[in-house]
Amino acid sequence: MTRKKDVISLDEVLAIEMRHIHFRKKLLQNLENLTKEEVIKAFEVELIAKNRAYYFILVQGLVEDFGIYCNRKNLTNGTQTPLS
Repeated sequence: MTRKKDVISLDEVLAIEMRHIHFRKKLLQNLENLTKEEVIKAFEVELIAKNRAYYFILVQGLVEDFGIYCNRKNLTNGTQTPLS
């Protein structure tokens, strides 16, 4: 059975990316106020999320689609984000 891919709009992708940028900036601004354990936890959460996304891409056979996505212009600043 082939599972249909969920499709989201570029506006939705941009909104997600902007939330992540906001969270990252907030985390960096508060870095000096965080304990070592909180910094490690934030790093672990990010690492786990990225690894899960990577495994999902591999398992679903989406490597080529991901490559195409990565080689498109960056949505927030118009620069190229090449897959290397």
